[in-house]
Amino acid sequence: MLRNLKYEWFFFFFFFFFFFFNFFLFLGKVDAVVFAGGLGENSPELRRAILARCACLGFDAVADEKNENSEHSNVVYDIGKGTGKVRALVCETNEEVCLFTHFTM
Repeated sequence: MLRNLKYEWFFFFFFFFFFFFNFFLFLGKVDAVVFAGGLGENSPELRRAILARCACLGFDAVADEKNENSEHSNVVYDIGKGTGKVRALVCETNEEVCLFTHFTM
């Protein structure tokens, strides 16, 4: 999938890392990176690509079996191998329920 959309992914990664590394530098220390909603929650390829490019900053490497498995008992689950200083987490979201309860109450 990433190879077919070469230029679109290039610009996505460019802007993602531009903002991400600015926050990283501003905060000084990051405990975890959380992938949530849309692409972050549903794209193991995107998570693998982002974390591979962040390995030099101490980010956890992706455990393929955890990253590819979509069935988890927890809402927030770890997809890392446990080798890095910064954990890699996925948070399952349900925006439709949140919007529904917000606007109907």
